Amino acid sequence: VIENRTKKFIVLTAKENFWNIDIPILFLGEWCKKYSKKHIWNSLNAETMPTWIKTKNEVLDAINYVDDIYEKLLPCVANQLNNLHNENHSIRYWRILIGPWLLHHITIFYDRYMLIKKAVKMYPNFQTIGLHQDCYVVPSETINYINLSHTDEYNLQIFTDILSLMGYKIDRKKDYSYHRINSNDKFNFNIKFFLKQIITTTFNKISNILYKNNLLVLNKVYSPFSLITWLRIKTKGKLVYYQYDFKKKGMELGEINHDIRDKI
Repeated sequence: VIENRTKKFIVLTAKENFWNIDIPILFLGEWCKKYSKKHIWNSLNAETMPTWIKTKNEVLDAINYVDDIYEKLLPCVANQLNNLHNENHSIRYWRILIGPWLLHHITIFYDRYMLIKKAVKMYPNFQTIGLHQDCYVVPSETINYINLSHTDEYNLQIFTDILSLMGYKIDRKKDYSYHRINSNDKFNFNIKFFLKQIITTTFNKISNILYKNNLLVLNKVYSPFSLITWLRIKTKGKLVYYQYDFKKKGMELGEINHDIRDKI
């Protein structure tokens, strides 16, 4: 990577209110340039950051590195969670409970970190605008985290955190728009989904009657409906499968304790 002393504004998001077009721009990726806004970004003095990973060997090295970090970090996180909750659960317990989230979290942060690291090395005399911490969203569960990680808004939050951890003090702006993205209020009717829900509910009730004290329970396992059905058959009906929406079930997720989160 060749260092360039030219002042650049690094664009972290497709949200134009976080851009400064008064100086040359470096888009962190093609995802910063929405096609519907081509008439805007196409006329700017800008370049686009290439991906930091290109070859098959680089991909394999990244996978191995992430796996290594995951295995080293999991016992530390497990120990912290045991201490905070006065529990003594095994590493295997925490691997099952938080493992999928932790692996996604490490993968996403590593990818974003490598990208921003390369960008600031190219243009150390950079400017950018991050998200104000008052506007941060805390995912409620693993699938919520994964869904948010695909949005421009949440990635802006991630990039802001990474730059802060790297020691950079950047301007921050408040924007509460993507709090609406994290809402579960909207629901679009889908007949196929509706029928699957009826079938699932029916099978669950039958299984609860026949095997009340000997059930195998799956909750929010992100597998095809056909695989869940096959597992029901193989377990002779002992499997029950839930897709709980905790808010709709009247289960409060609780207030976010930022002090405890900071300790972890």
